[in-house]
Amino acid sequence: MTAELLGGTRGCAEKDRSEAMTEFFDAQGREAVSANAELGGAHGIYSMTDGSVAGFTDPTNVICFAAGTLIDTPNGRVAVEALRPGDPVMTADEGAQPVRWAGKSLVAGVGDLAPVEILPGGRLTVDRPLLVSPQHRMLVDDYTAQLVFGAEEVLVPAGDLVDGKKIRRVERPLMTYVHLMLDRHQVIYAEGAPTESFHPAGDGLCSLGPAARAALFRAFPDLRDNPDAYGEVARPCARPHETKVMQALAA
Repeated sequence: MTAELLGGTRGCAEKDRSEAMTEFFDAQGREAVSANAELGGAHGIYSMTDGSVAGFTDPTNVICFAAGTLIDTPNGRVAVEALRPGDPVMTADEGAQPVRWAGKSLVAGVGDLAPVEILPGGRLTVDRPLLVSPQHRMLVDDYTAQLVFGAEEVLVPAGDLVDGKKIRRVERPLMTYVHLMLDRHQVIYAEGAPTESFHPAGDGLCSLGPAARAALFRAFPDLRDNPDAYGEVARPCARPHETKVMQALAA
C-alpha cells in the first residue's frame, strides 16, 4: 500500500477518530454552528446536492468558494450554490464541463477559517470582490510565475497571496463555503478570475467527514481505493517558499 493511499484512506480514518468531536448537526439534520475554543471555533455540516448532510472534520484545508460567488457557465454567470451535478461550467482547457459533485459547509469565518477577499484593481483580475477559502488556489500568470517556475501559469493558495491591500483576510461571523468537483481538475472562472475546481488529493479527502466522503465516492468510486486516481492538478502548484519569492518579486 502506497504512502499516498495511506494518507488518502487510512489516514483519513485516523483523522475521523481523532477529530470526531468536530462533527455537529441536530437530530433533524438541520445546519447548525457552535463555537469551541479547543477546536478553533468551527463546527458545522456539509449539505450535499442529493439532500444528505454530513459533518466535516477539518474545513481549514477545503478548496471552496463563498456562497454568492458567480461562476462562468455557458449560460452566463451563476451563483456557485445554485450549481448542481450535471450543470456545465466553463473551463480554461476544455470549454463547458459538467459538475460531478458539489457540497456546502457552514463554518464560523474566523481564525484559520476566515476567507480571503480579492478586490478589483489588484494583482489578480476580478470583476467584483471574490471570497474564497484560504487554501483555494488562484491562477497567477504574471512575470513572477515565469521567473520562479519558468511557467506561464501557476496555482497559488489565496492565503499565501495576501498583501493586506487588494488581497486580504476578512473575518465573518458565519461563512457558507461551496465546493465544486468536475470529472478532472480544471481551471474555472469565479467573478471573472481563473481559479481551480476541487481536487481530492492530499488533505482534500480528509477534510471531508465520513458521510461527505461516501457521497463523493459514489460519484468517483475509484477514489475509494486510490486517491491518486483523480489525476494531476491542472497547473503547477506553488509551495510556500516559492510563493514567498513570488510575493517578494511582486511587492
